Amino acid sequence: MKKVILAALTSIMVLAMLVPVIAADVAQPELANDTTPELRRALAIKAPDVAGVNQLVTITVFDRNTGETVPRAGVWAVHVKDNSVEPYAALYENNAQFLGWTDRDGNVFHRFKGEGQYVLAAIKDGYIPGFAQITVKPLRALAIRVPEVAGVGEFVTINVVEKYIGAPIPKAGVWAIDVNDIEVEPDNAEDYAALVEKYAQFLDWTDEDGNVFHRFKEPGRYILVALKGNLVPGTAKITIKPLRALAIKAPEVAGVGQLVTITVVEKYLGIPIPQTQVWGINVNDIETDTNDPEYYASLAEKHGDFLGWTNEDGNVFHRFRESGRYVLIAIKDDLVPGFARITILSLQPVEVQPVEVQPMTVKPMTVKPIAMQRVAVQKMVMQPMMVIQETRK
Repeated sequence: MKKVILAALTSIMVLAMLVPVIAADVAQPELANDTTPELRRALAIKAPDVAGVNQLVTITVFDRNTGETVPRAGVWAVHVKDNSVEPYAALYENNAQFLGWTDRDGNVFHRFKGEGQYVLAAIKDGYIPGFAQITVKPLRALAIRVPEVAGVGEFVTINVVEKYIGAPIPKAGVWAIDVNDIEVEPDNAEDYAALVEKYAQFLDWTDEDGNVFHRFKEPGRYILVALKGNLVPGTAKITIKPLRALAIKAPEVAGVGQLVTITVVEKYLGIPIPQTQVWGINVNDIETDTNDPEYYASLAEKHGDFLGWTNEDGNVFHRFRESGRYVLIAIKDDLVPGFARITILSLQPVEVQPVEVQPMTVKPMTVKPIAMQRVAVQKMVMQPMMVIQETRK
């Protein structure tokens, strides 16, 4: 069966140069009359002019006249050396590669393993075959993986990989271009690379895992560009949103002298905010109990105690010396303040529990009167004297 198809392809591809003429004749309305036999429908192929080795290529087959996609059409690729007609006639079994049947959307997906120029042929019963050319180059290209949206000051991971195989690319330079600095956005990565020297901010070189870590200081839309050697540049877009409000994470209850961790984050993004003032106000010094953070911020310097500046992780550590109810306030320029409430309990003294002592049984001692003790002593002393006197006798 394959040999039959290849034989048919040999004849068809010899006529490849005639297909545009035939198609043009099909499109002529004056030929469509009662005496003209109905012409066969013709196929056409849509594919990129250039692709890279191992790049996933979409090949679409459609009806040349109606523009509708054509399912179950066979797609073949022939590796040729030039644009002459001889290669079309020199179609042998070892030279043609069957790529697959088109799906219901008229598509075949393929990765070319070798570089060079290929002629694509689409065949289906009842249709004039369609042809297209594609050049496969040993292109290696960069790609950038990055979140679409991040916040000002948020720690963003920018990952640079090889576009077609996903391998990380170390030692690639990463730049950021503010879209407000360019009048027209380029159509391809090479044009973006040309703008790097003039408009871009250098972020860093990728590490062994292909990563660059960066915190954007200003809101806006940025185009990221990755460059390395002769590789095709990679690009990606990221939107940096402005920080709007602060929030505080802290325990609701703690004890006097207990080390309390107070964390300040961006209210809507949840990212930690460093270099933020944290104050504590005893509620006894506040006239109004409200949920307005601006009100508490206005009282911070007058009635509050400054607890410290947040570190890089957004944390302040504090030990409250007195019990009571406090309002914590976080303040940073251009951001809505954040607040939280905390209750500090006094440390309770440890109560000494009475220990039950079991009574001991002691035998009573018999004590002789003192007079009786004297008599006994005298007897003990006199007894040896009496023995001596009896001996003398």
